[in-house]
Amino acid sequence: MFVQQPSLDELYAFTDWALRNGKTVNQFYFPRSLGGVIEQELEKSLAEPDETELFLFFEKDKSQCLAYNLNYYFVDGYLVGCRKALQHAERLSIP
Repeated sequence: MFVQQPSLDELYAFTDWALRNGKTVNQFYFPRSLGGVIEQELEKSLAEPDETELFLFFEKDKSQCLAYNLNYYFVDGYLVGCRKALQHAERLSIP
């Protein structure tokens, strides 16, 4: 799930990866707004994350991670949060 709005290049790249790996995304490029539905679902998911969900944060918004009880990992310039700790990956400590 994108926590912040990604650029179109990022949106297409991550969506392609998600679809190839049996995942879904919480938003895509729509010509009109969905009236806050995406934001409401995102907040519900962040409040009670499922073990299969991955949350994508951007480095510039690192402080936002403090609001959520997730395990964080730095991957290719992005912060990825998930409920379940990942084996063989170095967990970040968010100050």
